[in-house]
Amino acid sequence: ESGLELDIEASKTNFIKNLENTNFDEELIVAKIEPEVNSNDLEGIDTLLASYSTVASPGDANRSENLRLATERTSDILLMPGQEFSYNNYTGERTKENGYKDAHVISGGEVTFGTGGGVCQVSSTIFNSVLYAGLDIVTRINHSIPSTYVGLGRDATVNDSGIDFVFKNNYKHPVFIKNNYKDGVIKCQIFGHKSDKKNIEISTKYGYNITTYRTYYDNNKKEIKKEAVCTSAYLSRSH
Repeated sequence: ESGLELDIEASKTNFIKNLENTNFDEELIVAKIEPEVNSNDLEGIDTLLASYSTVASPGDANRSENLRLATERTSDILLMPGQEFSYNNYTGERTKENGYKDAHVISGGEVTFGTGGGVCQVSSTIFNSVLYAGLDIVTRINHSIPSTYVGLGRDATVNDSGIDFVFKNNYKHPVFIKNNYKDGVIKCQIFGHKSDKKNIEISTKYGYNITTYRTYYDNNKKEIKKEAVCTSAYLSRSH
């Protein structure tokens, strides 16, 4: 819906001008503002394009809180055609000031404690949903060692030093990202227009250097195309 926004500076200037002329009528200066998203933008969103879930241990209170925060802050996002989704932009820095807690995190090839531990599970869950939705991967980097919650080549690490997970809405219709965290399960759903629904299979070629493939099929399960989405390099001692 359209709304009104108060122009504070213009209103102050108007007050002063009226007072100087002994006019004690207070007139607010307001401007009409239009919403960034209108109902017409949402009409085309009628289909679940992809859904993916991962499981965490609900017994780790700090990690669970980090998962909840990251899931909540990256949910209810509408991406218009051509618009990019930056994971770090939505989660914010993983600091105590932003509500994140200390928990296990992979850093430098080791499992250690760090503020915001667990947020990479959320980014990895979204990454897999994005793969199945057929959206373009802009930036994605794997962990230095394998993750426990997704297979090799299926993880997406992030940090506050510049490593981000970014994808793009390459469709002509908007898409909507809806995440949920409950009882140790992270679920990412991506909704869009029915014409953008794809039949996709994700596979990986194993070794120390792993390639992640995305294969598209038509309704008769005939392969349309196969693309290499990304590559991953893990430390050899982790195998």
